[in-house]
Amino acid sequence: MQKLTAVDIIAHLEGNDLVPAIIFRSSRRQCDLDCFATAQAAYFRLGHRKEDAIRQRVKQICEEFNLPYDILSSYRFTEVLVKYGVAPHHAGHLSSWRILIEKLMSEGFLRAIFATSTVSAGVDFPARTVVITSLKKKGHFGVNYITPTELHQMSGRAGRRGKDKVGFCLFAVESIHDLEIYKKLVNSPPEPLVSWFYPSPSTILSTLKYRDIQILQQLVQKSFGAFLKACKAKGDNSSETIKAKTSQRWGQKKTLKSYKLKTQQGESELERLALVIRKLEEFGFLAETFLTEKGKIGAEINSSYVVEIVEILSSDLTLIVDSPLSLLSLFGFLSSDYDRNLLNGYPPVPKQVYPKLNILVKRVNSAFIGLRPFVTFVDKNASYTVSQWAQAKSWSEFAKILDKKSVAIGDVARQISQTIDIMNQLTKLEKIMPDIAYFAEESKKMLLRHPFSEVV
Repeated sequence: MQKLTAVDIIAHLEGNDLVPAIIFRSSRRQCDLDCFATAQAAYFRLGHRKEDAIRQRVKQICEEFNLPYDILSSYRFTEVLVKYGVAPHHAGHLSSWRILIEKLMSEGFLRAIFATSTVSAGVDFPARTVVITSLKKKGHFGVNYITPTELHQMSGRAGRRGKDKVGFCLFAVESIHDLEIYKKLVNSPPEPLVSWFYPSPSTILSTLKYRDIQILQQLVQKSFGAFLKACKAKGDNSSETIKAKTSQRWGQKKTLKSYKLKTQQGESELERLALVIRKLEEFGFLAETFLTEKGKIGAEINSSYVVEIVEILSSDLTLIVDSPLSLLSLFGFLSSDYDRNLLNGYPPVPKQVYPKLNILVKRVNSAFIGLRPFVTFVDKNASYTVSQWAQAKSWSEFAKILDKKSVAIGDVARQISQTIDIMNQLTKLEKIMPDIAYFAEESKKMLLRHPFSEVV
């Protein structure tokens, strides 16, 4: 079968009154390339009247939602958006860009958007037509096939309430084999709901600040996971074992490993709570379910990284903190995504920080593996990227660096957002660690600048 280009697909849709459309692609890069490819077809241009209408609406949306118009108007996809009525939409873009595209799409200003499967859930902007061009998607652990649930979510975007009597879902397949797989996916039921609730160290510490262990026990007994276990005990097999993939990386070694949350390996929800409490006792956060001085620090921090954060604050690594830049660089190392595309370099901290952090984080990961649904990584590129933004004079200067290195702005925004969140938690420690709290407040000022100010 002949492979259809982005322009071919949109032309066919437009000729049959099937726009606006969401065209699902397998990767972010393909979405961006499709957008630029439409600009190569001069005949495909919208015309001055429609261009002026889109340009004016972009400005109005930026004013309505307090989006950075100066940045978005000079964004590298904006001219294609205005002149051709198409745009990419995925996690590699600024959140302000995604908000803009969602509004334009829902208001009928666009012909099509090119998106990854992540758009299928959590974003409310349907289209007349959905085009699924690939069975595969790129994720944290390589390329995988889409699931029946993802296919149902993607196809469910077809049809606009109040505007269309029917929605259309089209498959742009490249082989008969692909078509057969699509048929199987369409006829497969969605995966059963599973519970991802877990008694996190942050939840335990903050609860024990004001309440006792009985409140925690009641909390986990009311969780969806406990409900599923009760159903299974009664003979209802609708719930399946949670299977997830995670990664372990100590230093430069990368290993992908499948694991099951321990609550699914025979332990009850209460037993799993007890396991997490036992680990917190081993790390010195609790003594017989009461908060220690270390635990009181952790109780102030609402973060998935609470154990790592408090371990860092309790170590000699804090001796390097003599400025806001050194503080944000220190905590900028922490990342739960090993495959973010970030700037390559070493942050402005002593060289011994990296191996020390690796040892500290490895110990935490080893203790909590299977007790929380992620593994923390120590990423020097993450810290370097955050520190580069903190020191950049302007967005235009920083954006040129990202563009030159082909770094996705969305990946950078998530890392900066994550670091800002940690800084925000550290500002709560002004009575316990006033110097750290002061530097954290100053660090936020360095990071919370347009276009990243909306990420918090």
